[in-house]
Amino acid sequence: MNIKAWRTDFKATRNEMLMRLISLLGYGILLALLIDAVIKGDISVGAFAAIFASIAGVMELIEELLDQQIKSIFRFLGPSRNYFRVLDWPERSGTEQFHGIDQQIVLKEVYFRYPHAAYDALQAVNMTIKKGETIAIVGENGSGKSTLSKLLLGLYLPTEGKVFYDEKCTADLSFSTIFHQHSAVFQSFLKYGLNVEENVKISDWYSSATIESSLAELELNLNNDSFPQGKDTVLSKEFGGVDLSGGQWQRVAIARGIYRRHHFIVLDEPTAAIDPLEEQRVFKQFMRISKGKTAIIVTHRLGSAKLADRIIVMEKGSIVEMGTHAELLQCNGKYSQMFYAQAQWYMREAIN
Repeated sequence: MNIKAWRTDFKATRNEMLMRLISLLGYGILLALLIDAVIKGDISVGAFAAIFASIAGVMELIEELLDQQIKSIFRFLGPSRNYFRVLDWPERSGTEQFHGIDQQIVLKEVYFRYPHAAYDALQAVNMTIKKGETIAIVGENGSGKSTLSKLLLGLYLPTEGKVFYDEKCTADLSFSTIFHQHSAVFQSFLKYGLNVEENVKISDWYSSATIESSLAELELNLNNDSFPQGKDTVLSKEFGGVDLSGGQWQRVAIARGIYRRHHFIVLDEPTAAIDPLEEQRVFKQFMRISKGKTAIIVTHRLGSAKLADRIIVMEKGSIVEMGTHAELLQCNGKYSQMFYAQAQWYMREAIN
């Protein structure tokens, strides 16, 4: 990033110096012509001074135009192009109303490629998730876990293939209703400079439910010293409030997700910044809360994945294994290799 920024700045500075040299050359030529005219007696010294002052004023205006106006135009040209490119993207055209998943989610020969990417992020994905199942999606970085979770949510549409909610294809559903009864917590969750209640209720602002039950499920006690004003405690030192630890913020984010009315929820590595034992406690609490609801957990820590009903193992955009924790260990495949590799790593950490 720094190399690219340096190259851009170098190119801009080089072009600016070139323009200034051209301006200086032109300025010098005009000055030489004026001096020559004075020597030959074509103009008086007073006329020379008046013309020289006028030229200096014009050059100052040109320099201001180049430095401020044209430079600003080129500085914002790239973002402006990107902005209009986004506006030109085709809008989702689905019109069918959606009111929740009654039976299952089905993916049939699903492919997905990000714009301008050289390869597919997902390839030939086929799977069925029954209502009420808890599914863990695991795999190495870049294997397609988060992309798959966003397709399951309906945030993305497949490049090829189809995603069905019962018998309804997500491409045919109205965008304004597709997230009805859906909730999600992503790794890049936001920390709002609002109080505790507003941080939770922002996921379902018009719900009449209270936040206490969601926070209590995740063992966030509003009566301890971390929340001096209870649910009215502002979670930002910038606004005279308090700041929370990483684990507390992640519990608030998950509370926000479960507070929203939902039958289907996705947790996409929201606990990546906390230690494995704390993550497992959070996931156990989440399993208890989401019992009877369809839940997707995306994680790279396999100790937490074994809590799920089924585990999906991703590699290079494809599903390479699927089954329970015990079944996948018996297969001695990708999951087994990853699980024992992580187990040995944690054992070495414990010994040291």
